[in-house]
Amino acid sequence: MQILYSLRVCFNKINHIVLLFFLIVPFFHPLVFSNEKLPGEKKQIKTPENSLLIFKSYKNKNEKFVIVELVKPSNDLRAIGFDLQYSTDKLKYINYKKGLLIEKFDLFQVVELQKGLLRVGGVEARDDHIKKTQCGEMLTLRFQIIDNGESPFHVFRLKDDIAQYKVIVQQEEK
Repeated sequence: MQILYSLRVCFNKINHIVLLFFLIVPFFHPLVFSNEKLPGEKKQIKTPENSLLIFKSYKNKNEKFVIVELVKPSNDLRAIGFDLQYSTDKLKYINYKKGLLIEKFDLFQVVELQKGLLRVGGVEARDDHIKKTQCGEMLTLRFQIIDNGESPFHVFRLKDDIAQYKVIVQQEEK
């Protein structure tokens, strides 16, 4: 009987200690039991592999067009951004045309940061953003062909709501 009583007293003391720990520690250390990330910890965003941007290019006479298509988005897109690099000895950037998906964005621009480097970005704060049920053409970039040789381009620095999307670049056929 003495053993059972001792175990019960010990168990009560452990319960009090555990209860105090859960009640007091969060007030003194705000990172304990919170959703905030610890210093140096990177936020992991999981995006299914089927969410992707396809960059298709084709030539028409002395121009090259790059069409950006959105396929199977896994989330709503309110803000997008990426950089596109191209060879200045092969191509010269002319302009862009908005596709149906970004036609009503509040702000959308393609800026030539320097020769051979475009920054593409847009934001939609109202309800005209791209829903995760939508897919299709986002925009078309237009270039003048300077040299008829191969003119590859590279897409990088995906930002905002497309940061984790997979990119497929389909260069034109020869």
